[in-house]
Amino acid sequence: MEDLYVANTIFAINFFKHLANTSTTQNLFFSPWSISSTMVMVYLGAKGNTADQMAKVLQFNSVGAHEVTPVTPEKDTSCQLMQQMQVTYPDAILKVQAENTIHSGFHDLISAINETKGGYILESANKLFGEKTAQFKEEYIRLSKKYYSTEPQEVDFLECAEGARKKINFWVETQTKGKISNLLPEGSVDSETRMVLVNAVYFKGKWKTPFQKKLTGLYPFRVNSTQRKSVQMMYLHEKLNIGYIEDLKVQILELPYAGDVSMFMLLPDEIANVSTGLELLEGEITYDNLNNWISKDSMAEDDVELKVT
Repeated sequence: MEDLYVANTIFAINFFKHLANTSTTQNLFFSPWSISSTMVMVYLGAKGNTADQMAKVLQFNSVGAHEVTPVTPEKDTSCQLMQQMQVTYPDAILKVQAENTIHSGFHDLISAINETKGGYILESANKLFGEKTAQFKEEYIRLSKKYYSTEPQEVDFLECAEGARKKINFWVETQTKGKISNLLPEGSVDSETRMVLVNAVYFKGKWKTPFQKKLTGLYPFRVNSTQRKSVQMMYLHEKLNIGYIEDLKVQILELPYAGDVSMFMLLPDEIANVSTGLELLEGEITYDNLNNWISKDSMAEDDVELKVT
Protein backbone atom coordinates (compact mmCIF):
# COMPACT_ATOMS: atom_id res chain seq x y z
CA MET A 1 0.00 0.00 0.00
CA GLU A 2 3.05 2.25 0.38
CA ASP A 3 3.44 2.59 -3.42
CA LEU A 4 -0.19 3.68 -3.67
CA TYR A 5 0.22 6.21 -0.88
CA VAL A 6 3.17 7.74 -2.73
CA ALA A 7 1.29 7.72 -6.07
CA ASN A 8 -1.77 9.43 -4.56
CA THR A 9 0.35 12.08 -2.86
CA ILE A 10 2.32 12.88 -6.03
CA PHE A 11 -0.95 13.15 -7.99
CA ALA A 12 -2.39 15.45 -5.30
CA ILE A 13 0.63 17.77 -5.48
CA ASN A 14 0.63 17.80 -9.29
CA PHE A 15 -3.09 18.57 -9.38
CA PHE A 16 -2.68 21.34 -6.80
CA LYS A 17 0.05 22.95 -8.90
CA HIS A 18 -2.16 22.75 -11.99
CA LEU A 19 -5.03 24.44 -10.15
CA ALA A 20 -2.72 27.08 -8.69
CA ASN A 21 -1.45 27.94 -12.18
CA THR A 22 -4.82 27.95 -13.94
CA SER A 23 -7.40 29.01 -11.35
CA THR A 24 -8.72 32.57 -11.44
CA THR A 25 -9.54 32.49 -7.70
CA GLN A 26 -7.02 33.21 -4.95
CA ASN A 27 -8.20 30.45 -2.61
CA LEU A 28 -8.22 26.74 -3.44
CA PHE A 29 -10.04 24.00 -1.58
CA PHE A 30 -10.30 20.49 -3.02
CA SER A 31 -10.05 16.82 -2.06
CA PRO A 32 -7.41 14.98 -4.12
CA TRP A 33 -8.44 11.71 -2.46
CA SER A 34 -11.97 12.16 -3.83
CA ILE A 35 -10.57 12.58 -7.34
CA SER A 36 -8.21 9.59 -7.11
CA SER A 37 -10.75 7.25 -5.54
CA THR A 38 -13.41 8.02 -8.15
CA MET A 39 -11.10 8.06 -11.17
CA VAL A 40 -9.70 4.66 -10.20
CA MET A 41 -13.22 3.29 -10.71
CA VAL A 42 -13.15 4.69 -14.24
CA TYR A 43 -9.69 3.17 -14.64
CA LEU A 44 -11.18 -0.17 -13.60
CA GLY A 45 -13.17 -0.23 -16.83
CA ALA A 46 -10.63 1.51 -19.08
CA LYS A 47 -8.52 -0.27 -21.67
CA GLY A 48 -5.78 0.50 -24.18
CA ASN A 49 -4.60 4.07 -24.67
CA THR A 50 -7.23 5.47 -22.29
CA ALA A 51 -6.00 3.26 -19.46
CA ASP A 52 -2.38 4.12 -20.24
CA GLN A 53 -3.03 7.87 -20.11
CA MET A 54 -5.00 7.59 -16.87
CA ALA A 55 -2.26 5.50 -15.26
CA LYS A 56 0.32 8.11 -16.22
CA VAL A 57 -1.62 11.07 -14.78
CA LEU A 58 -2.72 9.22 -11.62
CA GLN A 59 0.87 7.96 -11.07
CA PHE A 60 -0.24 4.32 -11.22
CA ASN A 61 2.67 3.32 -13.45
CA SER A 62 4.91 2.94 -10.40
CA VAL A 63 2.41 0.93 -8.34
CA GLY A 64 3.13 -2.79 -8.38
CA ALA A 65 5.28 -2.37 -11.46
CA HIS A 66 7.90 -4.81 -10.22
CA GLU A 67 5.72 -7.20 -8.25
CA VAL A 68 5.50 -10.68 -9.75
CA THR A 69 4.62 -14.03 -8.32
CA PRO A 70 7.82 -15.52 -6.90
CA VAL A 71 9.20 -18.73 -8.37
CA THR A 72 10.23 -21.52 -6.03
CA PRO A 73 13.73 -22.77 -6.78
CA GLU A 74 13.92 -26.29 -8.21
CA LYS A 75 16.22 -28.86 -6.67
CA ASP A 76 18.63 -30.71 -8.96
CA THR A 77 18.60 -34.20 -7.45
CA SER A 78 21.57 -35.38 -9.49
CA CYS A 79 24.06 -32.94 -8.00
CA GLN A 80 22.10 -31.76 -4.94
CA LEU A 81 22.29 -28.14 -6.06
CA MET A 82 19.59 -25.49 -5.80
CA GLN A 83 19.02 -23.83 -9.13
CA GLN A 84 17.02 -20.65 -9.45
CA MET A 85 14.75 -20.62 -12.47
CA GLN A 86 14.80 -17.36 -14.39
CA VAL A 87 11.42 -16.56 -15.87
CA THR A 88 10.56 -13.70 -18.24
CA TYR A 89 6.98 -12.58 -17.74
CA PRO A 90 5.02 -11.26 -20.74
CA ASP A 91 4.10 -7.58 -20.49
CA ALA A 92 0.39 -8.46 -20.43
CA ILE A 93 0.82 -10.57 -17.27
CA LEU A 94 2.86 -7.85 -15.56
CA LYS A 95 0.21 -5.26 -16.43
CA VAL A 96 -2.62 -7.38 -15.03
CA GLN A 97 -0.69 -8.00 -11.82
CA ALA A 98 0.03 -4.28 -11.47
CA GLU A 99 -3.66 -3.40 -12.01
CA ASN A 100 -4.72 -5.96 -9.39
CA THR A 101 -2.22 -4.40 -6.98
CA ILE A 102 -3.70 -0.93 -7.60
CA HIS A 103 -7.32 -1.97 -7.02
CA SER A 104 -6.46 -4.19 -4.04
CA GLY A 105 -4.48 -1.30 -2.59
CA PHE A 106 -7.41 1.10 -2.93
CA HIS A 107 -9.69 -1.48 -1.32
CA ASP A 108 -7.35 -1.76 1.68
CA LEU A 109 -6.89 2.02 1.87
CA ILE A 110 -10.65 2.69 1.80
CA SER A 111 -11.16 0.04 4.50
CA ALA A 112 -8.45 1.65 6.65
CA ILE A 113 -10.03 5.10 6.26
CA ASN A 114 -13.44 3.81 7.30
CA GLU A 115 -12.22 1.92 10.37
CA THR A 116 -13.61 3.11 13.68
CA LYS A 117 -11.11 5.47 15.28
CA GLY A 118 -10.80 7.16 18.64
CA GLY A 119 -11.15 10.91 18.79
CA TYR A 120 -12.45 11.67 15.31
CA ILE A 121 -14.70 10.43 12.51
CA LEU A 122 -13.34 9.93 8.98
CA GLU A 123 -15.46 8.23 6.34
CA SER A 124 -15.16 7.88 2.57
CA ALA A 125 -17.73 6.36 0.20
CA ASN A 126 -17.96 5.97 -3.58
CA LYS A 127 -21.12 5.53 -5.65
CA LEU A 128 -21.70 5.02 -9.35
CA PHE A 129 -25.01 6.22 -10.80
CA GLY A 130 -25.72 4.87 -14.29
CA GLU A 131 -28.45 5.41 -16.88
CA LYS A 132 -30.87 2.49 -16.48
CA THR A 133 -30.92 1.72 -20.22
CA ALA A 134 -27.11 1.47 -20.41
CA GLN A 135 -25.53 -1.97 -20.46
CA PHE A 136 -22.63 -2.20 -18.03
CA LYS A 137 -20.44 -5.26 -18.51
CA GLU A 138 -20.92 -7.96 -15.92
CA GLU A 139 -17.16 -8.14 -15.33
CA TYR A 140 -17.05 -4.44 -14.48
CA ILE A 141 -19.97 -4.80 -12.05
CA ARG A 142 -18.30 -7.83 -10.43
CA LEU A 143 -14.97 -6.03 -9.98
CA SER A 144 -16.70 -2.88 -8.67
CA LYS A 145 -18.33 -4.98 -5.97
CA LYS A 146 -15.08 -6.81 -5.19
CA TYR A 147 -12.79 -3.81 -4.87
CA TYR A 148 -15.07 -0.85 -4.13
CA SER A 149 -18.16 -2.41 -2.54
CA THR A 150 -20.43 -0.67 -5.01
CA GLU A 151 -22.13 -1.18 -8.34
CA PRO A 152 -24.00 1.05 -10.79
CA GLN A 153 -27.23 2.27 -9.25
CA GLU A 154 -29.84 2.67 -11.95
CA VAL A 155 -31.29 6.15 -12.46
CA ASP A 156 -33.36 7.63 -15.27
CA PHE A 157 -31.22 10.34 -16.85
CA LEU A 158 -32.97 9.85 -20.20
CA GLU A 159 -36.54 10.61 -19.13
CA CYS A 160 -36.12 12.24 -15.70
CA ALA A 161 -32.71 13.87 -15.33
CA GLU A 162 -33.93 16.19 -12.57
CA GLY A 163 -35.16 13.25 -10.50
CA ALA A 164 -31.79 11.52 -10.99
CA ARG A 165 -29.99 14.68 -9.86
CA LYS A 166 -32.05 14.86 -6.68
CA LYS A 167 -31.41 11.18 -5.96
CA ILE A 168 -27.64 11.70 -6.29
CA ASN A 169 -27.75 14.82 -4.12
CA PHE A 170 -29.71 12.95 -1.45
CA TRP A 171 -27.05 10.22 -1.35
CA VAL A 172 -24.30 12.84 -0.95
CA GLU A 173 -26.25 14.69 1.75
CA THR A 174 -26.73 11.43 3.66
CA GLN A 175 -23.05 10.44 3.42
CA THR A 176 -21.86 13.89 4.55
CA LYS A 177 -24.29 14.05 7.48
CA GLY A 178 -26.15 16.96 5.88
CA LYS A 179 -23.04 19.09 5.26
CA ILE A 180 -23.31 18.95 1.43
CA SER A 181 -26.92 19.16 0.26
CA ASN A 182 -26.69 20.36 -3.33
CA LEU A 183 -23.57 18.90 -4.92
CA LEU A 184 -25.13 18.84 -8.39
CA PRO A 185 -26.85 22.16 -9.18
CA GLU A 186 -29.84 22.39 -11.51
CA GLY A 187 -28.91 21.70 -15.12
CA SER A 188 -25.71 19.84 -14.28
CA VAL A 189 -27.11 16.55 -15.67
CA ASP A 190 -29.44 16.04 -18.62
CA SER A 191 -30.87 13.39 -20.93
CA GLU A 192 -27.45 12.78 -22.47
CA THR A 193 -25.81 11.92 -19.14
CA ARG A 194 -24.97 8.23 -18.88
CA MET A 195 -22.99 7.93 -15.66
CA VAL A 196 -22.08 10.00 -12.60
CA LEU A 197 -19.30 8.89 -10.25
CA VAL A 198 -19.44 10.41 -6.78
CA ASN A 199 -17.14 10.34 -3.78
CA ALA A 200 -18.16 11.69 -0.40
CA VAL A 201 -15.68 12.35 2.41
CA TYR A 202 -16.84 13.19 5.93
CA PHE A 203 -14.48 14.31 8.68
CA LYS A 204 -15.34 15.46 12.18
CA GLY A 205 -12.66 15.97 14.77
CA LYS A 206 -11.70 18.00 17.81
CA TRP A 207 -8.43 19.82 18.33
CA LYS A 208 -6.08 18.02 20.70
CA THR A 209 -5.72 21.34 22.51
CA PRO A 210 -8.84 23.52 22.12
CA PHE A 211 -8.44 27.15 21.10
CA GLN A 212 -8.97 29.68 23.88
CA LYS A 213 -12.45 31.10 23.33
CA LYS A 214 -12.00 34.09 25.61
CA LEU A 215 -9.08 35.32 23.48
CA THR A 216 -10.84 34.86 20.14
CA GLY A 217 -11.30 38.24 18.44
CA LEU A 218 -10.17 40.60 15.70
CA TYR A 219 -6.52 40.40 14.68
CA PRO A 220 -4.58 41.80 11.68
CA PHE A 221 -4.42 39.42 8.68
CA ARG A 222 -1.71 39.98 6.06
CA VAL A 223 -3.17 39.96 2.55
CA ASN A 224 0.18 40.87 0.96
CA SER A 225 3.21 43.00 1.82
CA THR A 226 1.23 46.25 1.64
CA GLN A 227 -2.26 45.30 2.77
CA ARG A 228 -3.65 44.21 6.17
CA LYS A 229 -7.20 43.44 7.25
CA SER A 230 -8.71 42.93 10.70
CA VAL A 231 -10.47 39.56 10.74
CA GLN A 232 -11.95 37.24 13.34
CA MET A 233 -9.31 34.75 14.52
CA MET A 234 -8.97 31.92 17.01
CA TYR A 235 -6.13 32.09 19.53
CA LEU A 236 -3.93 29.33 21.00
CA HIS A 237 -0.80 29.38 23.14
CA GLU A 238 0.65 25.87 23.31
CA LYS A 239 3.71 23.69 22.79
CA LEU A 240 3.49 22.44 19.19
CA ASN A 241 5.77 20.89 16.57
CA ILE A 242 7.20 23.69 14.45
CA GLY A 243 9.88 23.93 11.79
CA TYR A 244 11.47 26.40 9.39
CA ILE A 245 12.29 25.97 5.71
CA GLU A 246 15.38 28.13 5.43
CA ASP A 247 15.64 28.27 1.63
CA LEU A 248 12.02 29.38 1.24
CA LYS A 249 11.80 31.39 4.47
CA VAL A 250 8.63 29.53 5.44
CA GLN A 251 7.40 28.38 8.86
CA ILE A 252 5.67 25.00 9.09
CA LEU A 253 3.43 24.05 12.00
CA GLU A 254 1.70 20.82 12.99
CA LEU A 255 -1.70 21.36 14.57
CA PRO A 256 -2.92 17.99 15.92
CA TYR A 257 -6.47 16.78 16.29
CA ALA A 258 -7.48 14.34 19.01
CA GLY A 259 -6.41 10.94 17.67
CA ASP A 260 -3.67 10.32 15.13
CA VAL A 261 -4.35 13.01 12.50
CA SER A 262 -2.94 16.52 12.13
CA MET A 263 -3.23 19.65 10.05
CA PHE A 264 0.01 21.11 8.69
CA MET A 265 0.16 24.86 8.13
CA LEU A 266 2.82 26.62 6.02
CA LEU A 267 3.32 30.36 6.41
CA PRO A 268 5.86 32.49 4.46
CA ASP A 269 7.81 35.20 6.27
CA GLU A 270 7.36 38.86 5.51
CA ILE A 271 7.86 39.51 1.81
CA ALA A 272 9.21 42.41 -0.23
CA ASN A 273 6.63 42.65 -3.01
CA VAL A 274 2.86 42.67 -3.53
CA SER A 275 2.59 38.88 -3.82
CA THR A 276 1.29 36.68 -1.03
CA GLY A 277 4.64 34.92 -0.64
CA LEU A 278 3.05 31.60 -1.55
CA GLU A 279 4.19 31.48 -5.18
CA LEU A 280 7.75 30.37 -4.40
CA LEU A 281 6.49 27.79 -1.91
CA GLU A 282 3.98 26.39 -4.40
CA GLY A 283 6.70 25.97 -6.99
CA GLU A 284 8.94 24.02 -4.61
CA ILE A 285 6.39 21.55 -3.23
CA THR A 286 7.20 17.98 -4.27
CA TYR A 287 6.58 14.63 -2.60
CA ASP A 288 10.18 14.40 -1.39
CA ASN A 289 10.32 18.00 -0.19
CA LEU A 290 7.03 17.75 1.68
CA ASN A 291 8.12 14.52 3.38
CA ASN A 292 11.34 16.21 4.44
CA TRP A 293 9.61 19.36 5.68
CA ILE A 294 7.23 17.47 7.99
CA SER A 295 9.74 14.87 9.16
CA LYS A 296 10.84 14.56 12.81
CA ASP A 297 14.30 15.71 11.77
CA SER A 298 12.92 19.01 10.47
CA MET A 299 10.40 19.83 13.21
CA ALA A 300 10.68 20.13 16.98
CA GLU A 301 8.33 20.99 19.83
CA ASP A 302 8.41 24.61 20.91
CA ASP A 303 6.30 27.25 22.60
CA VAL A 304 3.94 28.66 19.94
CA GLU A 305 1.48 31.56 19.92
CA LEU A 306 -1.03 30.90 17.14
CA LYS A 307 -3.79 32.96 15.58
CA VAL A 308 -5.83 31.44 12.73
CA THR A 309 -9.02 32.37 10.94
